[in-house]
Amino acid sequence: MPIGKLTPELRKSLSGKAPDALIDVIVECHAASPTAPATASRAERIAQQRQQFLETCAPVERRIESLGGTVLEHAWINQTVRARVAVQTLQDLADESDVVSIDVPARLTRE
Repeated sequence: MPIGKLTPELRKSLSGKAPDALIDVIVECHAASPTAPATASRAERIAQQRQQFLETCAPVERRIESLGGTVLEHAWINQTVRARVAVQTLQDLADESDVVSIDVPARLTRE
């Protein structure tokens, strides 16, 4: 398994889990290079970035689903997909070239 793609927090959370146990993960996809023209409005650039993210992450989403997982959410701003997958499928997901890292969901806290 490309161990470097699994964060230490994720590896730690896998301890004692059955191979068929379902876990929620955050999958970071490779970021697409912006293609919006410099003359585009802010709204147009945002729409373009969002669309590029959806196109870039589509193969990862299809792979998640082909492995029996479920895509739960998208976060185009940080190029991530939240998904529920079986522990035993993490290796196959990490093998995807479009996957940068796989982590556990983290709660945001106030400073």
